[in-house]
Amino acid sequence: MFRQFASVLRTSFRGQKLVSVLNSTSRNHYRPLFATGVAFGLFSAATTSAIFLDAPSNFPPETSVTVDSSISPFPTSLSPEVNPNLSQKYALLGYGVRYVTFLSFKVYGIGVYIANSDIAKARRIVSEALRSDPGSLADPEESAKVIAKLLDEKVSFAVRICPVRNTDYSHLKDGLIKSTLAHSLSKTNRDVVGAGLDELRQVFQGRKGSVPKNHLLYLEVLKDGSLSVSYEDPKKAVVTPMGVVKEPMVGQILMLQYLSGRKPLSEELRRSCGEKLAVL
Repeated sequence: MFRQFASVLRTSFRGQKLVSVLNSTSRNHYRPLFATGVAFGLFSAATTSAIFLDAPSNFPPETSVTVDSSISPFPTSLSPEVNPNLSQKYALLGYGVRYVTFLSFKVYGIGVYIANSDIAKARRIVSEALRSDPGSLADPEESAKVIAKLLDEKVSFAVRICPVRNTDYSHLKDGLIKSTLAHSLSKTNRDVVGAGLDELRQVFQGRKGSVPKNHLLYLEVLKDGSLSVSYEDPKKAVVTPMGVVKEPMVGQILMLQYLSGRKPLSEELRRSCGEKLAVL
């Protein structure tokens, strides 16, 4: 019965456009997507078997960028050959460093990639937005609507996160959860987002121990809005699929946090991605 109820709720949510939800929020119409009930997350463990790469990922200078001097360069493209858990090829959109503001120290380097197959679609969407408002990508609220439109039109993104210091799975998980909860959509859609975050917790369930500097966490927003998570140990050349968060709002909110807003997770990342989107 719970599964049937969750299916109905999920279908109802996917019928709504993220842009419409943002428009409602920006007008201070704080209405939850569902007046009653709880959206039960449908976590997909998929396969969590380690995938061994042919060799460690070493990228030549002409195909990589320096995100921060303390970590290895980021590739300008991603593909299933680099990470077999990825569904398609991606091109680097922008990059930056995440800081803990009140302590002013670096946490991780981050790169956002756009699916090669969606570049033409993204160009059309962004061009329309810029014709209507040339400053839309620089404006906190308008940029969020542009990113929401890209997500509504099923433009796929991948995120590559690389700690600049040794950390652990718990800190990575808590960071993603806090970033999601910090967005206004989490406050106006508590049940839906809460169910999605329960799925995210399941993705990290049982994963303990350290995550060394230069190890990698990948997030991929799939065509159906799901968020696929995987982990790479570059020294062992092993990629481990961790699971999939089926609730689309988690991936959507994270992308909004990375690419828009008054307080993006990394202003450097938001700015560089906005500049690249404008000239796709």
